[in-house]
Amino acid sequence: MWQESIVTNAPQPRVKKRTSRSTSRDDWRDGLHALDYLTYAYLQSEQDDNARQVVEAVARVTALNPDIGLPGSYALASIPARYAMERHAWLEAASLIRPDAAHTRRDCNAKS
Repeated sequence: MWQESIVTNAPQPRVKKRTSRSTSRDDWRDGLHALDYLTYAYLQSEQDDNARQVVEAVARVTALNPDIGLPGSYALASIPARYAMERHAWLEAASLIRPDAAHTRRDCNAKS
């Protein structure tokens, strides 16, 4: 059902708006989560060029709502990793750098 996943998670106007202009944590999280699933569906259906376009779009993200939570942070890290690993591009995967954004470091050493 990869094509159904692509249709469901494709950047529709609401997703594009969420990931480009919105400040809502839920909008960021949901938009990035959809892009992660979209990348995976593209890769599983051998649409590597489409997956690469998502990877490139995510790489251009320079500012985020700082409270996007684990799903958004996970998507930012997993999209490029998934792209490299699913294509067996091991050197590319080994050279990946963790996204350097406050939400990926925040609370790492926080005490409850």
